[in-house]
Parts: sequence; structure tokens; C-alpha cells
Amino acid sequence: MIKKYYQSLHSLKYSLVLPGFTFLIFVVAFIRDKRKEPFLTGVLMVLVVLLMILMFFYYLGKIRISKQLKAIENIDEYKKGGMVDQSWILEYRILAYHQGVIQEVLVKDIRSMVVQEGQHGKYTFIFNDSIRMSCQDLSEGRRLLAILLKTNPSIQYTGLTPEGDGRIQSLGGKEYES
Repeated sequence: MIKKYYQSLHSLKYSLVLPGFTFLIFVVAFIRDKRKEPFLTGVLMVLVVLLMILMFFYYLGKIRISKQLKAIENIDEYKKGGMVDQSWILEYRILAYHQGVIQEVLVKDIRSMVVQEGQHGKYTFIFNDSIRMSCQDLSEGRRLLAILLKTNPSIQYTGLTPEGDGRIQSLGGKEYES
């Protein structure tokens, strides 16, 4: 399920571009057949090459996502956890997604957490100065911080204050504590 989620997320990026280029190629081919102009043959060839380049990057991205997810052990456990934007959260580990990069980080290994405001009102969390994760709003980030601090109270954080009881259910998780 998680692999399909990230594959679908990647496919959405190309959902308008690939069919649009294909339609444009057919339109130019139709006009070229009607008018018999050699200039349109060159335009058609350029469009076909551009479509091939787009398809190369599309499939390269799908392969990259598959490789990143294969490196993660017990990936199905994340189904029990919650979600923050496009990242999956468990109480002891995080599957962080940011701009096509998927990384797993153990909560016990997080030493620092910094919040930066990004584009379009989104926020970016930076764990240990290297692992990035996006977030829709700060209230979601505050609940995430409470969960992280419950597992690892030594996390140094800036730009955010914890909120909530630190339970995974506050992020929509299904895992229940005993």
C-alpha cells in the first residue's frame, strides 16, 4: 500500500504533462497529414523527442522510489501509524518524504529538529541537519513534536512547541499503546 501511495504520488506529477504532449503530437501529426508541410515533420520529431525525455524521467522516478522503499525493513508497519503531509509516522521511526526523496529515520537517532517556512504555506522539518520532511500546518507539526519528545526527550527543537498528549492517534494512527 505504501509503495503504491508513493508511486501514485509520483504519477500525479506527470498526469497532465504526458497526456498533453501525446495529444499535441497527434494534433501536429493530423495537421501535417492534411497540409503536407515539411516544417511540421520537424516539429513532430522535436515533440516526440521531448515526450521520450519526459517518459525517461517518469520511469526513472518510479525506479528511484522502488529502490528507496526496498531499503526499508518492515515497511508494512507504517500502515498502523499516522501521516504528516506525505510522510508516515510510527512512535519509534519515521518514513520522511520531501521532494521525491524518501528516508527512514529512527526517533531515537534524532538529535535536533528545526522548522522552516516553505512555499505556499507549507513547513519543512529538518532532522539532524540532513533529513527533510514537509508538513501542511504548524498544529500538525506540534502534535508530531509531542510524539517525538515522548519517545526521545533529548531532541533539541527550535521554531515549534509541542502540543497534545504524544499519542500516535493524534496524527490519525491506528496503533494503540498498552
